Amino acid sequence: MRVLFEGLPYDSLTVQEVNDMPDEARLWTVDTYMQANVLDALAWIQWSVAASNAKHPPRKPKPIDRPKLTKPKPRDKKAKWAGKTIYVPPKS
Repeated sequence: MRVLFEGLPYDSLTVQEVNDMPDEARLWTVDTYMQANVLDALAWIQWSVAASNAKHPPRKPKPIDRPKLTKPKPRDKKAKWAGKTIYVPPKS
């Protein structure tokens, strides 16, 4: 079971639940973060061209707001996978 869990992608709901990811960050996948980085880079390129050709350079661009991610506390493998078995007695 542990092998299946560790093989899940970062943006799967199970991984997000275990890592206590905030709700606003759940909609952001790796692709969404990369697109935000590309848009920020394009904004800086546009600003640098405009600033080099103007007498009064425009304001510097602000990066796109990203959700705040908190780093989860490191856990023991024993604490994460306790391996407890639940015994259900048969019905009489």
